[in-house]
Amino acid sequence: MYRAYFVDDQNIAEAEVVAGLARDDFNAASSDPTTKARFKAEIDMAEARGVFGSPFFIVEGERFWGNDRVPQLERWLASGPY
Repeated sequence: MYRAYFVDDQNIAEAEVVAGLARDDFNAASSDPTTKARFKAEIDMAEARGVFGSPFFIVEGERFWGNDRVPQLERWLASGPY
């Protein structure tokens, strides 16, 4: 999904695009109660941690939000905090 959106400039808000990316697994996963419960649990956990966008990374409590922050995240991972 990230590659489709950020690299290939596809509109991942369109169900047809997502279905094409995930192929047959999309419909099965989106209707499976276990998968739906897992998605909800992941969303609840992200909200509890203050996640509000995508991509969103948390490293040692430091938040990195947005594709334009990936270079900062890479620097942090390579060299540690500023």
